[in-house]
Amino acid sequence: MLAYLDDNPRRLLLKRQHPEFFSPLGTITLAGTNFQAMGDLALLSCKKKLALQCSRHLYQQEIDHLQLTFLAEGKQGTTIISPCISRGEQQIATACIEAHIPFIVLLVGGFPPYYKPTPLYLQACAEGRLLLLSPFQWQNEKITNMRQRCLYLNELAKRICEEANKKG
Repeated sequence: MLAYLDDNPRRLLLKRQHPEFFSPLGTITLAGTNFQAMGDLALLSCKKKLALQCSRHLYQQEIDHLQLTFLAEGKQGTTIISPCISRGEQQIATACIEAHIPFIVLLVGGFPPYYKPTPLYLQACAEGRLLLLSPFQWQNEKITNMRQRCLYLNELAKRICEEANKKG
């Protein structure tokens, strides 16, 4: 808790320096779906996108191999897109974001009022390397159809990539 409080001035400075990346951007439409957005919309114009989806049943060795693949793709200019749900997706997303690879995250729960990105997301957002999207409205109640939402987000990630890669 003390580390969070100590980091408050830095977070506030980042938000003040780049208010365009930390304000809700309204509704945008991709792959026939409406999304709420926050971050750098310029990432949508990247010509090559790659969906990251990992089964929760993968062994660590398989996740590590996929991570190398996505890092290599990202270093070639590919923007990665994922809901970052499974342990493997979270690990690979973290590695990609830490490697300064452009990333689009599909949020499963929407944007709560006064949304604050995690420290990793905050830094990437301030540097214009992150876009957060959600097709869902925020709800305070427990999400009862989580599996369906996760499958839907993975499908949306694929469709967004297909749409972008056809244009490229």
